[in-house]
Amino acid sequence: MFQNDKAARLDALAQGSTGGALANIVAGVALGAAAMGPIAAMAQQTSEQAVQSAFAEDRDGVLSLINENDELGDAKDRWRTSGIGASYLFPSDMTPWLNDGLANSLFGDAPRRFELSGGQIIATPEALSSELPVADDRAYGAFLYVGAAATSLDADGGLLGFRALTEDHFGVQAGIVGGDAALGEFVQDLTHRVLDGADPNGWGNGLENEFGVNLTARRVYHVYGDLGFGDLQVEWRPSLEASLGTVSTYAAIGTELRIGDDLVFDLTRADNRAGVSGGGYFGGPSDWDGLSWALFVGAQGRAVGYDVFLDGNVFANGPDDDVEINKNDFTLDLNAGFSVAVENFRLGYVYTWRSEEFDEQDEAQAFGRVTVSVKF
Repeated sequence: MFQNDKAARLDALAQGSTGGALANIVAGVALGAAAMGPIAAMAQQTSEQAVQSAFAEDRDGVLSLINENDELGDAKDRWRTSGIGASYLFPSDMTPWLNDGLANSLFGDAPRRFELSGGQIIATPEALSSELPVADDRAYGAFLYVGAAATSLDADGGLLGFRALTEDHFGVQAGIVGGDAALGEFVQDLTHRVLDGADPNGWGNGLENEFGVNLTARRVYHVYGDLGFGDLQVEWRPSLEASLGTVSTYAAIGTELRIGDDLVFDLTRADNRAGVSGGGYFGGPSDWDGLSWALFVGAQGRAVGYDVFLDGNVFANGPDDDVEINKNDFTLDLNAGFSVAVENFRLGYVYTWRSEEFDEQDEAQAFGRVTVSVKF
């Protein structure tokens, strides 16, 4: 069972690259469910209600800044080389229209919160010094975007016979795909000058400028338990995700296992990469001791229908069409990392290993991500 002191405060708050990648993830989800079996009784009803209440009643917003870069992973400066992003989860009382009669009649009465985001993704070939199109490699490209999203939490859900907090997320992102208009060349040139890196000379052979838009939907189940050693808790997070648009179209299944303290009040995901908004909430009850931490591992497999960085422009016929690569239809991400929250500040790091995204790619890629979040 949850420790008595935690149960009491929670209750008080509640009252107030590969074709087999997806098969491997499905197996991981099943194994996660089996592992939770012996501690299924530990997922008490009050924990889900407490998280939902904190999420619905918290009068603080959450600002999150993301820096994703291959220099934080394998440091090889290629392919998905950079991602920066910022998001702001609005205080619950600033968007009452998300929880009024019309919204509740359309989407149910689970509390919802609104988020705005923005950022940039940069992808390049491996040979940065070449001024000519690079054969058998991806083109230069960037996506500069803004986004809006709504996230809801339902404390009355369940999964495979376990009680579970159900998190639903729906979002839209829109912006510019290309090179100069998406500020890809400018940002990479500036970064490499500051860090004394190699000059990226091939942006003239990259994606042409065009409008890009994406719709995203995600469901995450949070299954909680207590390990019985001090305040240590465990959480299992299976997830489903889909994206449809001119930037990326895919379907994904994932699983994540977390261990730490006060896990129930940290909804930030291990695979919350730049370009994917949502999952920025963290916090706790009024008598929270102000310190929580987590170690986590996870995996996500994706069936990829379209990726502008691999398939090329949708509307424009640019110089990228001179170089063709064969996109892999299935990709796999393996994630590991940690997070720590002190009062209203949270720091997290994730290391991601990603399988080959196209046939001509000679090895997998690794990159890291640092996320800093502040409540105010």
